[in-house]
Parts: sequence; C-alpha cells; structure tokens
Amino acid sequence: AYASCSIVQLSSLNIQRAELVFWDLIQQLRLPAIPAQSGLAEPALEAMSFSDVRAREVFVAPYASIFQLPQLLVNPRIDGARYTWQILTPAAEMHAAPAHVLGVSKGDSLASSRLALWFCEGVASMDAIQSFFHVCVFRSLIAAEQASQTEKQQHHSPDTLSLLTTLEKEAHLLTQQWWPSVLQALHTAGWRTDIASLDIKESRIRVHF
Repeated sequence: AYASCSIVQLSSLNIQRAELVFWDLIQQLRLPAIPAQSGLAEPALEAMSFSDVRAREVFVAPYASIFQLPQLLVNPRIDGARYTWQILTPAAEMHAAPAHVLGVSKGDSLASSRLALWFCEGVASMDAIQSFFHVCVFRSLIAAEQASQTEKQQHHSPDTLSLLTTLEKEAHLLTQQWWPSVLQALHTAGWRTDIASLDIKESRIRVHF
C-alpha cells in the first residue's frame, strides 16, 4: 500500500513538479523551428521523467521557483490588505465558466509585479493543469520581456498593466496552440492528469455575474 501511494504521489503534479516539467517543455517549444526545406521532422516534445524531476525536487529546504519572476501566488485572498489585485482575465472569458482567473498586483516594473492564479470551484484536474501551464507560459513571456528591457537599459515600462495584458493574451494563444502536444508529452512520460495537487481546493473561487 505504501509503495502504491508513493507511485501515485510521484506521478501526480504539485506546484514544484509542474514548474520543473513545464519550464523544460517551454524551453523545447521556444527553440527555433527547423526550416521546412531541411527535410528534417520536428522533434517530438519529451516531458521530464519521474526520476529526472525527483532528482531536482526540494524536500527540506524552501523551494525556489525555477521561474525567477514574477512571484506567483495561488488562490490568495482577493480582499487581502497586503496586495491590491487587478484582474487580467478578459470579461468574455469570465462569463464562460472559466477554469481559472488571473490577476496582478502591479509594481513599478514587470520584475516587481506579482501574479495571482485563482482556480475556480469545480474545475477538473486536467483543466487545472492546463491553467497552470498557461501561467507558466505567461511567466516565461514576462521574464523574456524583462530581460529585453534590461538589455535595452529600459528600466521603466511605459504602462506595466497594459504590457501584462498584452503578454497574457499572447500566453493564452500559445497555450491553446501548445497544449495538445504538451498533454501528449505528459501522458507519454506517465504523468497523471486525472489528479493534481496545485492548490488548496477550499480556497478556490466562484465567479458570479
């Protein structure tokens, strides 16, 4: 019983494992495409194996996200006094029974902003995993934009919220494009999508209109 429980825990995605697996997949997806005239086939995505992830998991020391910025909070208090959240999820999506809602606590720059991911009540595990992949793509785009600004010595974005809104739309489109291949890679590597440990379910939200 203990062995079977360990296998289930190892093959399911928590925040740390999901970040490690999705970061690696995003690096593969963002590699330059092979020119069509080369005659070479696009390589299939390959998700990290259980053993690869286990070798990099942190169990005792505090876990530091592989996504260096921005900081992500999952299901934070919406009415909390510490952060003021602005919703990034488009209104049209909010009306369509979303799996998640994204928000931002805007800082003076991309690097100092914080993201919030709220899972909605009743969301299926596979949809929750896709939502988390969406956020990982979003954070990758933010990090790339921040690196570009730093390289150009552009320390202040003209409008951080507007830029984040644009990057979120791009992340949404990329997630829609990439998810079928990512899901196949997860299943091929043996990762379970029928269960997920990405949040505290009692802290999920309900969207009302």
